[in-house]
Amino acid sequence: MLKDNSPQQETTDLLARIKELEAENAKLKSINDALESRLSLILEKVPMLFFQVDKEGVFKDIHGKGLRLLANTREEVIGMSAYEMGKRWPGLAEAVNESLEGKALSRILHTADGQSFQATQIPVLDSQGKPDGFMGVAFDVTEHLAEEKRSRYKDSFLRFFVKHAPAAIAMLDKEMNYLMVSDRWIEDYRLGGKDLKGQNHYEVFNDVPDRWKEVHKRCLRGVTESCEEDIYLRNDGYVDYVNWVVTPWYTEENEVGGLIFFTELVTERVENKKRQKEFSKAIELNLQRTQEFVFALSHNLRDPLESARMLVEYIKENLNSNKKGSLPKTVSFLYTHLSRMTRMVGELHEYANGDNKFGKHKIDLSETIEQVISNLEPQLSSGETLLSYHDLPEIYANEFEMIALFQHLLGNAIRYYRGEKLEIIVEAVEKDEQWLIKFSDNGPGMSETDQTEIFDLFRQLDADQSKTGIGISLPMTRRIVERMGGQIWVESKLGEGTTFWISLPRHE
Repeated sequence: MLKDNSPQQETTDLLARIKELEAENAKLKSINDALESRLSLILEKVPMLFFQVDKEGVFKDIHGKGLRLLANTREEVIGMSAYEMGKRWPGLAEAVNESLEGKALSRILHTADGQSFQATQIPVLDSQGKPDGFMGVAFDVTEHLAEEKRSRYKDSFLRFFVKHAPAAIAMLDKEMNYLMVSDRWIEDYRLGGKDLKGQNHYEVFNDVPDRWKEVHKRCLRGVTESCEEDIYLRNDGYVDYVNWVVTPWYTEENEVGGLIFFTELVTERVENKKRQKEFSKAIELNLQRTQEFVFALSHNLRDPLESARMLVEYIKENLNSNKKGSLPKTVSFLYTHLSRMTRMVGELHEYANGDNKFGKHKIDLSETIEQVISNLEPQLSSGETLLSYHDLPEIYANEFEMIALFQHLLGNAIRYYRGEKLEIIVEAVEKDEQWLIKFSDNGPGMSETDQTEIFDLFRQLDADQSKTGIGISLPMTRRIVERMGGQIWVESKLGEGTTFWISLPRHE
């Protein structure tokens, strides 16, 4: 069968094809409308602004949740000139011009009321490659920029605070590398202005004790530890005392990011406390020595006063009996003892005024005992007493204290003797680096119990107060000897006499 190629048939076929094309076009339009509708719905939910601008700078289309940036509806924006909108968005007009010239760009624009958005624009070219408008996307970065600003401020403030804090502060990461340190950290630990950022703490301080490293390990697990006046022995020979706190710092994910050291170098404070303690101890010792000096002085004055009293009584008795032959000698003795008392009072005055006369110097113990014998002359002459001394050395000592020491020991021997003939022997022997000085008498002796108590203050061995005094002489002797770096002890048996031993250093 031959195909009908008549004009009428061709017209019929053409009309049928047109109808098919119209149907396909309608179908495609329906699909396109559905896609546009779906895309519009998607874009409306995206927190961005999608837009298209023609070559005249007029908005052809706009979508997106970011329309709130413009404070306009979609219908109001379409057909609006971007240049007009640029009055509200400084810098928008320049961005439009650049994009219409065919330039792609991305920049942040700000409104006068403080809003900010990031705009990215890409030019659209016609068939000849010339700019025919542009399309772009924008999103609100106001809060993001504000957060960045806050973060920068916090970081800047933290760095400023750490750098200029009046304490030694260091911030480190988990690998113990420095992030930032204060100026005080550099100064306190004598780091000479080094830039520590990025350096490892254990390399900068290669003398960190193991016990501190263990502290760091525990703190990296989330604990905080502290210590006061901790000793830090440095490789350079310094000994520092440190108050420290080690605490972890945390990331935004609440994980330990590293450690922060807060330290205070208190070496000077600790040394001052030590010096203050030593000073207080010295004051206490000085007060004790002053008290002992007053005791010793009063004790030493007692014997010359007693001698003077006895001589005055002797003079009185001789005047009453008209026995004047021995008066010149007696008056001479009286004058001598009164002169000694005057000298002692003068020495007390010098001591009170800080004179160094009471310091140690070389003295001859033979001259010392002769002085004491002269002080005790009336007591020695009141009974039969044989006092001998020999081999006494020269030593470095306080002359006044040595007179007091000898006078206490000899005076006690005289005071406690009840027999007819008292014998006292004073001698010295050299042993190693010490002088051993021995005081022996044939007095009544003492019990073992008394021997352990005689050096206690106010301890008396005799109930006869007129003879025993108040019990300070032997405690005084012990303090004097111990202050000179020596020792004193006693050996005695009841009825067999007493021997006092004193050991003193040979050299100054």
